[in-house]
Amino acid sequence: MNKIDKYLVEGVKEFPKDILKKIKQMTNRNDHNGARILLAKTIRNKRMLEAYQGIEMTSNFFGDMPRGLMDTRYAIDQIMWNYVKQNYTNGQEVYMAF
Repeated sequence: MNKIDKYLVEGVKEFPKDILKKIKQMTNRNDHNGARILLAKTIRNKRMLEAYQGIEMTSNFFGDMPRGLMDTRYAIDQIMWNYVKQNYTNGQEVYMAF
C-alpha cells in the first residue's frame, strides 16, 4: 500500500468527542479499566471488550491490579492504541486521555 492509499484508509473518521470527554473523566477518577471498556464498546471490538471486562472482574476480585494483570492489560492496550490511531483522525487524543 503506498502512502496515498494508506492516508485514504487511515484516520477516516473522528472518535466521538462526547465519549472522549467521558473517558477523560473516568481516567481522572482512576477508573482506567472502565474507560478501556467504554473505548472497546465504542470501537465495537467484542474480543477487546471481553478481555477488558475480564481484567476488571479480576481486579475487583483482588481489590487491586496485580503486576501480571497490568502486563496483560498493557499487551491488549498496544493493539487497541494502534487500531485507534490508525482509524480515527483524533486517535492520538484518545490515546492521551489515558
